[in-house]
Amino acid sequence: MRPGLSFVWFGIMGIFSRMFGNEDNRTATKVVDANFITTLAMHVRGELEPALASYQAMTERDANDFLALFFTAAAREKSCSKESKVGPFNRLSEEHNKIVQAARKDVEKLKAQWATFNTTVTEHNKSCSSIIITAEDRDEVMKARSTVAGR
Repeated sequence: MRPGLSFVWFGIMGIFSRMFGNEDNRTATKVVDANFITTLAMHVRGELEPALASYQAMTERDANDFLALFFTAAAREKSCSKESKVGPFNRLSEEHNKIVQAARKDVEKLKAQWATFNTTVTEHNKSCSSIIITAEDRDEVMKARSTVAGR
């Protein structure tokens, strides 16, 4: 390579290695007044904590910087553990399952009360009259009446 060309080549590669890091240099970039490009480079390299701090500093400086807000949310999403994402859902599911189990127990109690009530009413009706008419008997009588009225 020519001397001038190698200087340009290594100068460009030096910029990229400072932005994105290289195999020899995997240290985190300092957050002190990092601009958006540097912060984005930290984010791409996986240095989420300093990138998140830098994004938050940008949003504190300018609340209308929607791009910084977007990348703050993206960095938070990447930095959150699976348990922190799934934990609230599991807690809500457990609470819901407890409510469903309690409702099922209440339904069973209600069914038992209903059966007791029906038995009590049937016994009362037997003691109050000598003729017991069931719903099926009433339906048969109504059917017979409608047949006779139709003739």
